[in-house]
Amino acid sequence: MIHTFELSKVISQDVYEELTNNLTGIYHNKRIWLTTGYEEQGISIIRLYKFKPKRKNKQGQKVELANEPYRYMIALSINVGVMFGRDGYLANDILTFTPDFCKAIYNRIYELIPWLEFNTPYKALGISELNATGHSANMDRHYEYNAFKLRRIDFTFDIQTMADQYMTLIEHGYCIRRQSYERCYFEDDELLEEIEDDESDIEDMEDDELEEYTSDTSYIYYKSKSLNINIYNKGQQLKRDKLIHGNNTSYDYLRIEVQVKKSKLNAIKIKFDLKGRELQYIATPVVEEYVLKSYVKALTGTGIYVSYNKALDIIGSSKFTTPKKDRLKKLIKAISDKHGIAKVLEQIEDGAITDLGKFETVRSYLRDIHNMGINPVTLSFRMNVPKTELTNVADGTDTMKEQVLLGLVDVLNAYGSQTQDYQQNGRPITDEDFKQISQL
Repeated sequence: MIHTFELSKVISQDVYEELTNNLTGIYHNKRIWLTTGYEEQGISIIRLYKFKPKRKNKQGQKVELANEPYRYMIALSINVGVMFGRDGYLANDILTFTPDFCKAIYNRIYELIPWLEFNTPYKALGISELNATGHSANMDRHYEYNAFKLRRIDFTFDIQTMADQYMTLIEHGYCIRRQSYERCYFEDDELLEEIEDDESDIEDMEDDELEEYTSDTSYIYYKSKSLNINIYNKGQQLKRDKLIHGNNTSYDYLRIEVQVKKSKLNAIKIKFDLKGRELQYIATPVVEEYVLKSYVKALTGTGIYVSYNKALDIIGSSKFTTPKKDRLKKLIKAISDKHGIAKVLEQIEDGAITDLGKFETVRSYLRDIHNMGINPVTLSFRMNVPKTELTNVADGTDTMKEQVLLGLVDVLNAYGSQTQDYQQNGRPITDEDFKQISQL
């Protein structure tokens, strides 16, 4: 899913001056011109830049080149839902972003900002006329000349079931970090390591005894030069910003959002051998799956979430020696007691915990637990996760009811498989589709 993205392109001085004189609501702020005058048409903000290129000097510092001519650029933040008359708060299906749809986005931009087309042999021929000619080669060349590059794109995944529980489990999972194990901003363009995490204890309860559970964590945020990660309850955010009524429950889901910036987009272009950094090459199921799975895995690791006691049972029936089983169980308890794998690793590194082994040894224990198919973070009684009936696959007869939640990597794997199926065979028509068709 894609929520918003930012497009940019280099423009001439003439176009820059045309835009500063003609854009609705344009004003100067510090070193740039900007406007929000096209927000209702789906362009949240437009920025105009005038700058001189920078080069490294002998000391390795980037400095402006005084003798270089100025360069000019426009950047546009796009909410494609608003642009095409849909809900601006919901994310858009990745399969929507076909080449024709990307061209429709460009078309809409040029309709709103006609001064942008420049340096093309087709400038004299308007877009509607080009469409009417039916010459696809000319159209492709036209859009190649006029295409924007992506500066940022927000890949999202929304969780509507057990949203608060998953928020707690993510918070108790791994942190992306550089040297110290604390939740912090990270600077690497590439992921560092991946590991995992926590929760607590016992006691049986029936499904109808469940009460509403609210996570203690309302927001998880990472920021770097290459990307941002935002994890939050969308409904709470909209209500806090007074964008929807307090009784509205339509947006009560957990949103995982990875905002990929220019440097990471360049790395993705190289990784997947893409033709360019334009929207039509980046907004694809393959890139979406890579981005979401990479960073969700870094935060949560793999494996299903089970109760503390069930995790001990699974470790107890593993192939490891008794002393190794005891160490793994001790690690599970420490993660539960400390409310997070990150906290355990931090205290091991600081010397506050000494009885679990050395740092690298504990990381190997975590991998052992993941390899059993379970997450080191366990479900506590107070999280109110309903029990699921499980069947012993060995004989198909032995059943039991256990607290279980799928790991988020497994959820994303299922989403990716469904997306591939829809891409190859088409998406089934839903009741909502029929409702929209009947209103035409």
